[in-house]
Amino acid sequence: MAEVKTGQGLAGLWRKLPTWAKVVAVLALFTVISRAINPPAERPAPPVAPPATVAVPAGPSPVEACVERGMAYFSSLGSYPKLSDGRDAIEVARERCSRDLKAF
Repeated sequence: MAEVKTGQGLAGLWRKLPTWAKVVAVLALFTVISRAINPPAERPAPPVAPPATVAVPAGPSPVEACVERGMAYFSSLGSYPKLSDGRDAIEVARERCSRDLKAF
C-alpha cells in the first residue's frame, strides 16, 4: 500500500491509488448507496411444480404376462398346479420369467 505523509489525509491516499483500485472503490461505494436508497425486494418463493404422475400400464406387467403364459403351458402339459417333481408350477414360471421374459 502507498505510504501517506502526515497531513495529506484521504486526498493524498486517493492520488496514490492505482486506477483499478479507484474503480473498485467507486463501484463498492455505488453499490452501498444504491442498496440504501432502494433495498432489494424480497423475491417470492418459486412456484412448486405438481408431483409428476407416472403412467401405469393398463395390462399386466411383462413378467406377469410371461407367468400367465407359463401357467397355460404347464396346464396344457397336465402339470398344473404341481409339476411332476412336486414343485409349484407358478413359482417355477416366476423363476424362469425373472431370468428371461421369453421363457414361455
